[in-house]
Amino acid sequence: MSSRQIVKTLRDQDQTVSQSTVIRLLGKNALEHEKTQVEEKSALPRGRKKLRTPAMIAKVKRAVTGPNPATQNQLAKKHQVSQSTIHRIIHQDLGGVLRKKHRVHALSNRQIQQRLDRGPGFLKRISGQKWKFFLTVDEAWVYLTNVNGRRKLYYELRGGRTDESWTKLWTVSHPIGVMFFAGISSRGVTKLRFIEPGAKINSDYYIEHCLKPLFEDDIPRLFPGEEHKVVFHQDSAPAHASKKTQKWLADSGINFIPAAEWMGNSPDMAPMDFSINGIFKWKLFDKAASSILGLKRVMTTVWSGLSRELCVKTLKSWPKRVKMMILSGGLHVEHKLNGGK
Repeated sequence: MSSRQIVKTLRDQDQTVSQSTVIRLLGKNALEHEKTQVEEKSALPRGRKKLRTPAMIAKVKRAVTGPNPATQNQLAKKHQVSQSTIHRIIHQDLGGVLRKKHRVHALSNRQIQQRLDRGPGFLKRISGQKWKFFLTVDEAWVYLTNVNGRRKLYYELRGGRTDESWTKLWTVSHPIGVMFFAGISSRGVTKLRFIEPGAKINSDYYIEHCLKPLFEDDIPRLFPGEEHKVVFHQDSAPAHASKKTQKWLADSGINFIPAAEWMGNSPDMAPMDFSINGIFKWKLFDKAASSILGLKRVMTTVWSGLSRELCVKTLKSWPKRVKMMILSGGLHVEHKLNGGK
């Protein structure tokens, strides 16, 4: 019946309603009916079977959680689904983010405990602004393979011919190189000194060719009139930690960090290792050299070009690293400081 007929029929039954009320109720009923039909239709099974079920998501989560997660291809074959399904489960359902593991040095339980025991004392030495008077040094190798850099990638353009030599990246089993000794302070870098070829770096050589020139030339130049404020730091290399070297430092009246107070096997706590050496070699990458003489020349040029701002930034980050190591129970901290979670 029409809304007019409904009103007349209800009036004959002694029920008075307006025509607008009837129209409104008819519209509401039609909307509810349409909604019910849509819900019933959506509840019906359609298309292919759903693959990203709670059970499947749980299986994938177990497989990718841990130190050695399974690859997406392995999981796809195991569960007989596409790799894209596994990809969506990991990234959409689980909110996974792929990250690269950081390379770190090996630490024994004994070394971890030593770092934890000696860390607080060393942190007091460099806390506040005390790091500004530290001079830290190290020895390292640089090879001819560190210059004349060859990128790991190349572009192959449509319609062009790629030189065959561009597609290869070779390695050298025994590269020719040179060892250097140098350091940094908040006032800038020390002079770059080269270790003689074939020299055995024992206590005598280290004292005569490294420490004496450093304290006679570099410290007076970097800290004129404030030499007595300088604190000397080195790692635990045998020539550094030997009794003869430690005695020479003590007898010379030099303020230094004794071997018994430094954290052994801790390149992540030494500025030359965690910052300067890597940046130095990165800056050498596109420099040209074909001989040891040429290598020394470009090394000297690049080293002298390292800015004081870089040295200050590196030393300023030192206390933060030591503090984080202590809070981590003596463990590595690189993955927390270089963009990791």
